[in-house]
Amino acid sequence: MLAHIHEFLQWLDNKQIRSIDQLTNRHITNYQNYLETCLNKLFKEHLLSDSHQNKSFIAVDKLLEFLPPYGMTNTPILIHRRMEMNEKSGYSK
Repeated sequence: MLAHIHEFLQWLDNKQIRSIDQLTNRHITNYQNYLETCLNKLFKEHLLSDSHQNKSFIAVDKLLEFLPPYGMTNTPILIHRRMEMNEKSGYSK
């Protein structure tokens, strides 16, 4: 899960989001859209698997759950988004 959080934080950094306080629902939605169109690093002709996307969504949800007890009061809404998985390949139908 830490690798997925790291990917998310790198994505935020690339978008010039330098503080977690700047995080908004729009950023979360944009990251979801990015994951849905991002190419697999090993198999360049394939998109990320649904499994990878789901693990990323879960990691972002966990990060958002973690922040309020540590003083972040404007935490974006949890996404609870999951991709429907193709049983054979792990990729979208």
